Amino acid sequence: MKNLLWGIVLGTLLLSACGAPAASQPTPVVVVVVITNTPPPSATATALPPTPSATLAPTNTPQPSKTPIPTKTSMPTMAVTLTTKCNTELAAFKAQILAVRKAYRPLVEDVYNYSVELLARDYDEADVDSAFAGIDAIAVPSCVDAGEILYYFRLLRDTLGPAYVEMRIESALQYPSQDSFELVAGWYYEMSGFEKNIDALIATLP
Repeated sequence: MKNLLWGIVLGTLLLSACGAPAASQPTPVVVVVVITNTPPPSATATALPPTPSATLAPTNTPQPSKTPIPTKTSMPTMAVTLTTKCNTELAAFKAQILAVRKAYRPLVEDVYNYSVELLARDYDEADVDSAFAGIDAIAVPSCVDAGEILYYFRLLRDTLGPAYVEMRIESALQYPSQDSFELVAGWYYEMSGFEKNIDALIATLP
């Protein structure tokens, strides 16, 4: 700005020294030269923040495991032994309870026939003891919960015994009374419930 003012003053002085121009002379051209002091770029340039050096972002590279991958192995010997033992126990148990069921079925049929006044033969309560002989010695497998079958066997035996005593006494000397038929029919109804539970439990065995 200071240099510009000096240029204007210099031009004015030149015009004053020359005076009024003659009519025949051309109008002088005044050239104003403005000299500016441009500061060096380093003085005006805005200082830029230092450029941060490029750094690599950390990567989550999985490290190789030092633990070896386990290989497929066969079932432990103990598990195989237990399974074999269970199958053996279960097979023996099923064979025993099916034999008991086969033995008492004709006795239950006799009770039914008596309840509907069909007398087939002599009735001996010793047949009940024979059909259920040994049930207390049947071993229940340790790997299955099947002990309830033996529980219903005992209930059935304890109901068949009194029914056979009644049928034997009533049919020995005379034709059974209506009260006797109804009494045995009630016992047969209980036996039917026991048998349904027994068959349902046998069906669940592997």
